[in-house]
Amino acid sequence: MLRFYLICDQPARIRALTGLPAHQFMLLAHIFDRMFVHRMQTETLDGYRREERAYSSYANSPLPTSEDKLLFMLTYMKQNTTQEVLGQLFGMTQSNVSKWYRIILPVLRQAMHAQDMLPARTCDELVHILLQADETLDPSEKQPRSSDAMTHSDASTPFFITMGQSVP
Repeated sequence: MLRFYLICDQPARIRALTGLPAHQFMLLAHIFDRMFVHRMQTETLDGYRREERAYSSYANSPLPTSEDKLLFMLTYMKQNTTQEVLGQLFGMTQSNVSKWYRIILPVLRQAMHAQDMLPARTCDELVHILLQADETLDPSEKQPRSSDAMTHSDASTPFFITMGQSVP
């Protein structure tokens, strides 16, 4: 079974599975943990309102730590695999994968929003993000494009991906 403690000392593997560098993963995990515990104080794993017993993570849980929960969700999102395959990776059935997905996804969105890590949803947001990223780079850090990848006429043309509306 895939567990965070098995790969925590392998930053390349963390990035390959989740798309995040290890340091960003750990920052997100810290915020995710607080938000997950807060949600579980009011809601059960089955989505019902919690009325009696307080939430605690069981030792035999398929996702015992917040890092495991985050690894599970980010792997699912990045790898775009089926729930059956993800269940095999994390040692659970497809129905349990579906249950954990429903619980973790809203918490992950909140944590990513708190870290300003949510992807752009509109062309305007994408342009804003790209312009901010371009302003923060030191000109000496910018990598020249490969001459094999483009012709001379493309060298000064900015590249934007647009969906739906044209970019002003």
